[in-house]
Amino acid sequence: MTTLTTRWTVLGAALGLAGVLALPKGTGSEADELAIIAAAPERFLVGNALTFAATALIGIGLLVLARGCAGHGHRGTAVLLRIAAAGWLLHTALIAHNAVSYELAAMDDRGAATELAAQIYAGPVFLGLLLPMLALTVLGMVAAGVALWRTGHAPPWAAAALALALVSDFVTPETFSGIPMFGLLLLAFLGLREAGDRHAVPAGVEPAHAA
Repeated sequence: MTTLTTRWTVLGAALGLAGVLALPKGTGSEADELAIIAAAPERFLVGNALTFAATALIGIGLLVLARGCAGHGHRGTAVLLRIAAAGWLLHTALIAHNAVSYELAAMDDRGAATELAAQIYAGPVFLGLLLPMLALTVLGMVAAGVALWRTGHAPPWAAAALALALVSDFVTPETFSGIPMFGLLLLAFLGLREAGDRHAVPAGVEPAHAA
């Protein structure tokens, strides 16, 4: 029997949820964020490390899912999953870039640190990672969720959770940022695993070719 392998995406979503729960939260202003990181630097490092690992695992897991879908003959779905995976792997670079906040929070001159942070997060490197990451991740995940449902790899509620996960991050208050997203992703990926056995193709049987 062949089924989609979801262990990496499930693990990634679980680590992501743990990471955002560990991260110290602020109101969103640069000065407030740096003050909160300075007050809890260990929590920032742990949360950052967990979310870095989470996004890497989700990206890798989506590539594994894409390979499984291609093996079932669902090449269109595989392409969409690879697009989403590229977005999540870009997310790891963004998290690594954000780790500079730890150094900024340790600076004695908080005013200079705040001004430097504002320049960094409005600069071409950050935006050059952020914009393609958002486009690839949001479009890829929403479209892949629909495709996974249409090809029978995901129940409707799991496909909806995939789409809502990314959308939720745009409307969640800063103090709860990332929590609904990773929670919904965990639910969605568990749904894919549940659907796997029902969609299994016996060895030696040619898979149906669909989008």
